[in-house]
Amino acid sequence: MFVMQSSQPKKNKVNLSDYNYQKDIKNRLWISSLSPIDIEVLREVVYGSIKTKATQIADLIDRSEAEIRPTLSKLKEYGLVSCSGNNIEVSKDVRKDLVREIEKYEEDFHPGIPYLRKLLGKVPMHILPSWYSVPRMADNIVTSIIEKSLETPKAYREYLSELDIKDPVPTAIAEEVFASDDFMVRAHVICERYELSREQLEEYVLLLEFNLVCCISPIFIENEWVDVITPFSEWREYLRYIRDTTPIGLEGSKAENIKRRHPSNFGFIEDLEWILNQLRDAPASKVQLQTASDNSPCVELSHALNKLLKLEFISESDSLFHCTSEAKQWMSLGAFEKSMDLYRNPLNELQCKGLPQQIVSDRNHRLVERALLRIIPTGWVTFDAFMESIMEPIGSSEPSKLERIRAGEWRYSIPQLSDFDRELVRRIIFDRLYEIGITTTGTIDGKDCFSAWRFVLHSTMKSSA
Repeated sequence: MFVMQSSQPKKNKVNLSDYNYQKDIKNRLWISSLSPIDIEVLREVVYGSIKTKATQIADLIDRSEAEIRPTLSKLKEYGLVSCSGNNIEVSKDVRKDLVREIEKYEEDFHPGIPYLRKLLGKVPMHILPSWYSVPRMADNIVTSIIEKSLETPKAYREYLSELDIKDPVPTAIAEEVFASDDFMVRAHVICERYELSREQLEEYVLLLEFNLVCCISPIFIENEWVDVITPFSEWREYLRYIRDTTPIGLEGSKAENIKRRHPSNFGFIEDLEWILNQLRDAPASKVQLQTASDNSPCVELSHALNKLLKLEFISESDSLFHCTSEAKQWMSLGAFEKSMDLYRNPLNELQCKGLPQQIVSDRNHRLVERALLRIIPTGWVTFDAFMESIMEPIGSSEPSKLERIRAGEWRYSIPQLSDFDRELVRRIIFDRLYEIGITTTGTIDGKDCFSAWRFVLHSTMKSSA
């Protein structure tokens, strides 16, 4: 999920000292020290009028004046307000600095794209190009930074893999966040684990925020605000979607109910081998082969014969099948080499009858293979569950990208496969990949299911790269 420092690291030149980051740290530390009632009062003060009254604030949050007086003292000490009896006057400058922080305590706040935009807006515009290597003449520098790094999952993964933060502590923090069950770690846990003061933590996280990796924000748990560190919200939701759609394997009693298409993992190849062995010494008719197959492990005689004819491993003359020299050469290979030879054989193309020709391509074949990598550790899965997990833009579907769905709300889109795309995936898994031993197929409770084999699949992807 998160890997830094590839062979060609990209050195973002984020230097916090280029702007007054100490003010941000100070504001974050102060607000994080406040109680829930303090936050209620602070919210009304920051969002309210410059001149107000203590009694009015108390009424707005359904508290007594006596209850909010300790909070008003804290706000006065911080320089946000001045008090004279019941009258309160708010400092415009201090309020302006706190607006960006207090919004984190809104019920619907998420540290996402709008938050990153405001964060980048704190830095003088002339500094940002030197931090992120974007053109100084870009129409909108902040938008250019976000689009360049976050526009698609692929672009963002590449960005993370190339990122090179020299200090190992923020890197370790980010790795822990990305490796956590829900991509969220409480701030105090990080402080304890790395023996950090809260101020040190805030500085490290601010560095991660400007490097577009992680954010810190409060969540309300058991009547208190708890600071947590997460990826920015759109990426976190994308990771959660991947996690939640990863198919659950058919194990135990369920696996026992699977009706396999062939009892052997490389069954179809074994059927081809059986037929060629029968024809090695003399030609034979289909009837003769059918009779011989009654007491043999050959399961799909007709299908295997048609495949051998297509591959030109056999020829038919006067209703008799003959071995060709190509078949003898193929039979001399080892089991794994046979599979790879079939994979690369130009005559062994996917049957695409009924499918739009433009979606039947090597690219889509490789995308299906890439999607299979996710379910290899799972074992047997249903085809329907696998289709729910596909994140690749197969066929006519559009690639995932960052999109605005409404004002202030963004998300990474998920490829939407058409019925034709779905049928293409089915044929690749249950026909082509089954025939060469990458998948083992069957049914359970009337539903198609399959498993994939890591070694063979990795080898085919390497071969087609």
